[in-house]
Amino acid sequence: MGNLEPLQPITPSNSYAERALIGAVLANGKAFDEIGSRITADMFSEESLRKVWGIISDAHRNSGSCGMEAVAPSIAALGSDYTQLMAGIVVQFPVCEWAMLGRYCSAVRDSHARREIQRIAKLAEWESGRADGTAEDVLQQLVSGAERIADGMDADRPAVSAGDAAMRLMQETEANWKSGNYMSGLRCGLEGLDIKLRGFRPGGMYVVAARPGAGKSALGLTLATRMAKNEGRGLVWSGEMKAEELMARAIAAKLHIPFDEVITGMWRDHNGDYHRISADKMDKVIKAAQDLRNIPVEIDDREGITVAQLAARARRMKRQSAGLKFLVADYIGLMSASASVQRSGRRVEIVTEISGDLAKLARELDIPVIVLTQLNRENEKRDDRRPTLSDIRESGAIEQDARCVIGIYREEMSIRLKMGPDGRPVRNSNETDAAYMKRADELTAMLQDVRGKAELIVLKNRGGTTGIVPALYDGPGTWFRDVTEGERSPAW
Repeated sequence: MGNLEPLQPITPSNSYAERALIGAVLANGKAFDEIGSRITADMFSEESLRKVWGIISDAHRNSGSCGMEAVAPSIAALGSDYTQLMAGIVVQFPVCEWAMLGRYCSAVRDSHARREIQRIAKLAEWESGRADGTAEDVLQQLVSGAERIADGMDADRPAVSAGDAAMRLMQETEANWKSGNYMSGLRCGLEGLDIKLRGFRPGGMYVVAARPGAGKSALGLTLATRMAKNEGRGLVWSGEMKAEELMARAIAAKLHIPFDEVITGMWRDHNGDYHRISADKMDKVIKAAQDLRNIPVEIDDREGITVAQLAARARRMKRQSAGLKFLVADYIGLMSASASVQRSGRRVEIVTEISGDLAKLARELDIPVIVLTQLNRENEKRDDRRPTLSDIRESGAIEQDARCVIGIYREEMSIRLKMGPDGRPVRNSNETDAAYMKRADELTAMLQDVRGKAELIVLKNRGGTTGIVPALYDGPGTWFRDVTEGERSPAW
């Protein structure tokens, strides 16, 4: 019988390219200026070549010169074997092949990346056999390791000159000028917000911030549904609600009926008794559910996922023919960081890592990433409860990473906080009947005036203006509309 032992994997290396790079730099020190930022000593497969490149890098950093004369003394100090190695490289590569320099560099980086892939795969194999830990921990380590390799490979992307960047900009500007298009990003379907932001620009992280109950999930779903209808397929991650609940919200908004009627098919009368909704209304619910098939949105409702897990799905969607136009994450406080940071238990570090990774994902996929986050209670201590940037919960990194921050404010919600269970204002101690009645009438009138109204406050807008965008909020249907649409306009 033949040998049935499994074949051992071959360790990737490209000794020729490694020596060619060293020979090029020794022949012409200026070659290091071209490749020095892309090649590090650990990328060489042979220990001897790693040491030689380390000497070359040190010489360039210390004196700006790394030719043969500059490094020869340090090479000689390593012994005769290294002197002979260098002599052989100089003979084999006597001149710098400028035309091949980039190709040699890419070959060395590719071999190094392949070795790193083998290393993390072996580590994952070993970790998966341990009794402690979980499969999720192993997967997280595997994904994190793969992302580090991918980040390193990104160094092969060439820098763009100022002139080339300007020409690309002018192509985009001229196309918009000829078509009369004032948008520089994706339309969200709320006209006032589109005008203020000029659209949601690919590559940016957009933050929607609000107190619990103010409607941040409602705004996230409104943006996702309308943006998908206008621009193309999107991905929504929901850490709070299942996919079915999100779609129930969309149906409730379309039909102008309460959310719970869509979920249960029942309605409640003034006596507290429940009844089936009419057959006609049930047909409309079913029709709206069927219409949602035409909205290209995919929903990921896995709880507590990491950015790496979300990114894996987003990258896969981006590669598919339907593509990926945007991503909505609801909300950042329910996501998990990498295993090591998560174990620390320090919320600021956890949120900082998650925010930074989401911002990087927007740049990588060249899509707008809309991130929902909570505000702290500081605004509730102020007379004017409109949110500010300093109210963002848990980490200032969210504000820094964001291209744009949108705060939600509803005066109706603030007034209702002053009301009791009976719907009347809570009476202050030592308040006279006359004073209470006057204040109650004023609050009731104010409540009626602001009912169904909202403010989308653009707190930060990199490259644009800030300010308040008026909007309408449908409480029973949990949906936002532009003020120009009217309360009974189609939700989507």
